[in-house]
Amino acid sequence: MARREHALPTMSVIESSALARNLGRRTDLTNRRVLLMVRDQDSAARYEHLFKLFGAKVISVFSAAALFDELRTGRPDALACDLDIPDGALHLIRRIRMRSRLEGGGTPALAMTSAPAASAHTKALLAGFQAYVEADPLDLLLAVARLLGDRAEPN
Repeated sequence: MARREHALPTMSVIESSALARNLGRRTDLTNRRVLLMVRDQDSAARYEHLFKLFGAKVISVFSAAALFDELRTGRPDALACDLDIPDGALHLIRRIRMRSRLEGGGTPALAMTSAPAASAHTKALLAGFQAYVEADPLDLLLAVARLLGDRAEPN
């Protein structure tokens, strides 16, 4: 399956309300479309749950073909991409940046990794990502919110 939208794993109303209050408006992702490119469905579910708590509409993809199709047709507000995907995230972001804006070439993109290397940050930024984080779900959420902070309206 190349594209997947998940039902939310359970989080108590008290837990999600407390998290939302603590993070405040700076993480309001209401109606923002986040395209998530990760290695597997378990990783996707972990990130999607948190993004959906803050109003984001999350589409997870697991292949380059699905990624390019979503960029073209889904017009996401942001892309979060795992550097460790089999298709090679640095190669994919270079291909994305060569596309027109209508084909998703200008989509703000964030690189994430669970196995950071000393040079990964620099390589990711030079390849075309605007931000880089280690793959902690909360750090990713905050980084995407910051990345979209300059864009007043969803696509």
